[in-house]
Amino acid sequence: MEPALQGAQRYWRGKMRSIADRRQLHKLLSAVCDLVYPLAPQIRNALVKRQNLSTVAVVAVKKVVQGLLTGHGEAGLVFVI
Repeated sequence: MEPALQGAQRYWRGKMRSIADRRQLHKLLSAVCDLVYPLAPQIRNALVKRQNLSTVAVVAVKKVVQGLLTGHGEAGLVFVI
């Protein structure tokens, strides 16, 4: 069993959630983040959804985060990757 899954109890909305593997953990975290951060930008890129990010993906994510931190409030802020 993976270290992230050993001995931990996870609760969401007052109910204990059973997590058997990494896939279920990611699914729960994704649902939680969608509800908690509905206005967050969605990044739909296969390079980002990997266990180990490639150099290209790391650079792209850094550019997105940098733009979000420095360009907040700008109308029509768009990222092209």
